[in-house]
Amino acid sequence: MLCGVLLTACQNMPNTLWMHQAETTAAEPSEENTSVTISDLYSTPAFDAQIALSVHDLRLLTFAQQTTLPPGVPARFKLDNVTKHCGLRALPSPAVSLDASFDARQRQTLLNYATQYNQVIISACERIFGRSLR
Repeated sequence: MLCGVLLTACQNMPNTLWMHQAETTAAEPSEENTSVTISDLYSTPAFDAQIALSVHDLRLLTFAQQTTLPPGVPARFKLDNVTKHCGLRALPSPAVSLDASFDARQRQTLLNYATQYNQVIISACERIFGRSLR
């Protein structure tokens, strides 16, 4: 009986929430704030790492052509084992950039983001794979 009442109530609810969401999505972007910076994109490393873990994505962030452990990964781990069990995902390289506007501050932002993100991910990998990462 209660299930029928709730189902009927939900079916009879107005679609104002969905209509508002559709209107918001369809709106043109604001001309005031159309530029996005590296700092904007890479501002929540721990939160982003939790989202990745929620979908079982254990890949660590590294930089293109990097041959050492990813930033934030302790030296007790071996690169081959980390790569095999967790995986790697490349970010734009902080050392070499084709874009002249990619300044030192942005490079540091990426490095800090990768370090903090990887600290969360490597902790999860270590809980799952244990000593096999060493």
